[in-house]
Amino acid sequence: FPSHDKRSMGQLFASKSEIEKSKNGVEDFYDWQFNRGAERVDIGFDKATLRVNSIGCYVDVSSFVNSGTCAVNNIQALDSEELVIKKLGTPSSSDINDSTKTMRYAKYNMEVLLSRKVAYYIIVREIK
Repeated sequence: FPSHDKRSMGQLFASKSEIEKSKNGVEDFYDWQFNRGAERVDIGFDKATLRVNSIGCYVDVSSFVNSGTCAVNNIQALDSEELVIKKLGTPSSSDINDSTKTMRYAKYNMEVLLSRKVAYYIIVREIK
């Protein structure tokens, strides 16, 4: 399953010590990440307004157990693609990149990323 470490996607995350060492502190970092075992919460900020523009919940499905800790709009980590569609309906758009399928739901301002037809990353953000 993909790790979806945003460092590899060209975005910068920082630890508390990195923020403390930074010349401008928190202002140098527009994406925050909180890891806890096999799950992670990502928070993205708009660089112009400094308001939150995305919140994502990622799980490492190979070692994740409690799907209830990562749930948005009744969609939980480890839900099947079939169950996501049953709960939310047909996505507004979708695409496949390598082993990841992204289903976008503009009506709910959310994306559900799946690998092997299993949800592992749920993101709330404006979908256009």
